[in-house]
Amino acid sequence: MIVQFIVMTGFYFFTKYELTENIRQNTIDSMQTIVTERSTIIENYIQERETYLTAYSRADDTVNL
Repeated sequence: MIVQFIVMTGFYFFTKYELTENIRQNTIDSMQTIVTERSTIIENYIQERETYLTAYSRADDTVNL
């Protein structure tokens, strides 16, 4: 009975550690993916605005003003 208790306790802690580690790694991977996607969206937005503002500053009406 004592051996069975020790084995089950060891199994519990091993399973708990593995599960916790897997959840932690999956969460980190998901957050890195989200950060990469958001940074790409922001970079694209900034590039579009820079193009728009450059074109606006070079427009004939703006230059004449």
